[in-house]
Amino acid sequence: WVLEQQYAPSTGAKLELFRADPSSEYPYYEAALGCQALIHSAVVHPSAHTTSGTTVAAVLQSAARASIAQVILTLSVASLSPTTAKANQSDCTYDTHDVNDMATESTDALAIAHMQAEAAVEAWRKRQNIVRHRESQLDGGDAALPRVATVHFAEAWGPHQSKHATNVRREILDALSGKLPASYPIHYHTVDVRDVARAHVHIVESGRAQGRYIVSHSELSTVSMADVLYVVSLYPKLAQAFYMPLPLTLPVWVFSLIVPYHSSLRPAMVDAARRGPGCGYDGTRLVEELGFVYK
Repeated sequence: WVLEQQYAPSTGAKLELFRADPSSEYPYYEAALGCQALIHSAVVHPSAHTTSGTTVAAVLQSAARASIAQVILTLSVASLSPTTAKANQSDCTYDTHDVNDMATESTDALAIAHMQAEAAVEAWRKRQNIVRHRESQLDGGDAALPRVATVHFAEAWGPHQSKHATNVRREILDALSGKLPASYPIHYHTVDVRDVARAHVHIVESGRAQGRYIVSHSELSTVSMADVLYVVSLYPKLAQAFYMPLPLTLPVWVFSLIVPYHSSLRPAMVDAARRGPGCGYDGTRLVEELGFVYK
């Protein structure tokens, strides 16, 4: 059915929704037909009924059948960091060659889901190349596969269109609602959410994007929770609307005792707190190869 777009009614834009069965071979074919690009912006949690790998394979199958030119999988930097080689460093950057080798299902299920998604892309591409090779030998055809780009962005900051609170947003909200006596000893590697959105459009319009792209402005990426709360305190109306914790940062050992009893905290955060600011992320491939400009 067709619904009027709520966010921009003056444009007369329409949002068309399609019912799909993820268990079928081509669940998104009808929606993809006639489009030039397909953006898959969600990866199913590995504990869900349909794994992220299965979902991604279905997206790619549907895109190929619909002759889509460009597929983008929206992931995060969780699939490429941390690594044992760089985990205890702070004067380096993670790049598109890094692969997270420290995550487990119990410590970072999201990272596992994102790595499964990338593995599914490679497995699908190898299968399709074999199939296409056989078909070309039989009938001389050589239909091109969709270009697949994965977007790995750092923690996106900025206005959200959803009331759903991500882990980081819950941490900040907890601090501002009086649930924390002081800041957690953690750091965020951030990127403007508008740059993340613009990067997706830029990749589609480039007509040649393939492989991994990190969206992160390395020089401006690292802030601590204390930095965030300090910025809030600079705006009187905001500061008055919230409970501001003490301008102190909890010691790591105290933080490690709190994590098991707090629903919004993850075990991997204790290790991250011990590592300190850690390495940033190198988003220059997007700039050097595709001409993207961070705002």
